[in-house]
Amino acid sequence: MSNFKIDTTLPLEEGLELYKARLAGAYQTISQKGFPVPAVPVMQTQQGSVPYQGELPVDITSLNDNQLGQYLGLLSEWNAYVQYQLAEADANLTHAKAALELTEAKLRILYRNDEEGKKRTTQEKDDHVKNDKRFAEANSLVIYWETYWRFTKAIAWNAENAFSTISRRITQRGQDIERSRREGGTTGHTNIAPTGPLFGHQGYRPGR
Repeated sequence: MSNFKIDTTLPLEEGLELYKARLAGAYQTISQKGFPVPAVPVMQTQQGSVPYQGELPVDITSLNDNQLGQYLGLLSEWNAYVQYQLAEADANLTHAKAALELTEAKLRILYRNDEEGKKRTTQEKDDHVKNDKRFAEANSLVIYWETYWRFTKAIAWNAENAFSTISRRITQRGQDIERSRREGGTTGHTNIAPTGPLFGHQGYRPGR
């Protein structure tokens, strides 16, 4: 019987290029599917159009119906943008971690024995791997994308919290109006002044 064995190992550089190509291919597929890439929302102010990044007034109870509706729309767009950025960061972090694992595995094989063919200790092998430029490059990418992912995740949490805050305020405002109407039906009058369409989006600029 033949002892012929097929070598299925992959050179490090070729493996890294394969991972990179698959990541690029995923982005290309997303584009081909026609999925929209959210942009930073724009707020209209007295000074003109400015990028909106999830800011809320200190006192949201001072906002009228139109203002609440406007902020709800802006925060919906901001959430979409931030969630896309978070997904992108997560994908790049996954890719970076996979590249690091492959690099470390290949280097461990490379540094398994010393120059004389003697098997190195685990500590010696670890030291050689971590001092290799290829490991440092791969590890630095993981650090970069993990840092970016953590900060983006925090921003995404704040964006969701801001949206929930405005949404709750709109619900409370609606409950207040409904309660006042019920009381008005009993007493014959209401203390809610007419303000136009509830939570409308037309004609209001948050900066005013």
